[in-house]
Amino acid sequence: MMKTQLILIISFFVGLAGTSINQTHLLLVLLCIESMIITLFLGISTLTLNTPHMTPTPIVILTIGACEAGVGLTILTVSSNKNTNDLTKNLTLLQC
Repeated sequence: MMKTQLILIISFFVGLAGTSINQTHLLLVLLCIESMIITLFLGISTLTLNTPHMTPTPIVILTIGACEAGVGLTILTVSSNKNTNDLTKNLTLLQC
């Protein structure tokens, strides 16, 4: 069990490092965030195997991950249609 938790913690931090290092393309950032969500899902799923009252928690995490993926793909589609690329430097929050 300890080896599984160690692997999940390392994979979460690899996704976090990838998010902080690969900030040039939006697709890379979204893939790293998605790997972090999947790691959280797997970690919470393994922790809740022995406790039946926490069974809905991994479903909630998976739902949040699906919503994040939908919003991310929408932003990616709008960005690539508008700017013809997915560079994160083209995304600004102050544009009208």
